Amino acid sequence: MSPARAVAITGLDVVAWPGHGVDAVWDALAAGRRPAGASATVPEPWLRHQVPAELESQAKFLNGASQLAAHAITTAVLAARLDDAGLPDDRKGFFAAQVDPTVIDFAAYRPAMADATDGFRRAPDLEQLNAASVRKMNPFYLLETLNNNAFSLVSAWHGLRGANTSVSGWRTPGLAVVGAAARAVARGDATAAVAYGAGRNGGPVTTMELARLGVLPAGTVGGDAAGAFVLETLDAATARGASPVAIVRGAATGSAGRGSLAAAVRATAVAACGEAGLAVDAVGSVHGDTQATLDAVGAGDRGRLWRTALGEAGPGGDAADLVLAATAVARGRRPDGTPAGTTALVVAAGFDGQVAAVLLGRAG
Repeated sequence: MSPARAVAITGLDVVAWPGHGVDAVWDALAAGRRPAGASATVPEPWLRHQVPAELESQAKFLNGASQLAAHAITTAVLAARLDDAGLPDDRKGFFAAQVDPTVIDFAAYRPAMADATDGFRRAPDLEQLNAASVRKMNPFYLLETLNNNAFSLVSAWHGLRGANTSVSGWRTPGLAVVGAAARAVARGDATAAVAYGAGRNGGPVTTMELARLGVLPAGTVGGDAAGAFVLETLDAATARGASPVAIVRGAATGSAGRGSLAAAVRATAVAACGEAGLAVDAVGSVHGDTQATLDAVGAGDRGRLWRTALGEAGPGGDAADLVLAATAVARGRRPDGTPAGTTALVVAAGFDGQVAAVLLGRAG
């Protein structure tokens, strides 16, 4: 990012299995706690008591990842005091990344199936199953599968009607949208922007499928998480008395294509650091989605891998890594108490060879 248009993170939040908020997740990592099993999921916050009355009908359509996203976004917006900044709605951007495959857990079908099988003690009676489905299945079931319900609700709630995009994918989108939001702010396309990543992979069938595909590193389970950020120029933040948590100093995306994923990871990391005129080897700490990613960057003792503790939550994992890295830079230490340095690089590599990286620096 251009030093002349430095982009600050003025609000952030994370929701993951240890609890809601940076301190809850930080303390769990510091204590060395780990998820209890393959379906380690997050208690989903119910937002109806927070959502404005005119938007309550929309809130019922939020799937699990969307509920986590709405909670993290609202907390980040409150921390940044964005709603009180007096910005026109069309100057507030919104950049979303989300995935929620837990529909394959078939949880919505369970009550009807239990009726039709006498508590799963016999083969289903099809007529009884049809009648029970009408009585016991949520009529909004299909609407709840749409990731963009969070995008629609939150944009209306907080007046985020400026530059925007919504993407989905297993890994990297949570970092990519933060980079896109920071560039929109740096270019002047938006005065401020909200970016988030959310993912929900902790359900039993989802976890089984991820294991069957062999895409989870050893020691990592499916998990649920969301992380959100408010970004604005450092000058604008300072002018309105906001307190920056960290500065986005660089961002990049890349793809391995038919080539080496490790080479693509290294090249993307070099590109992100190059925007700040910093060598990868000079970064204070490195945070990756897998050990292979950390090795490709050459992280060594500077590297930390938190998804073994938080679970693989796709874009939510990307965003959680970034929230924790920003907090570590601000506090000068990582959850394990080791020094964090004044810069942090967060890198993720997707299953299909896509790569994203964001470089953070200490504010002030």
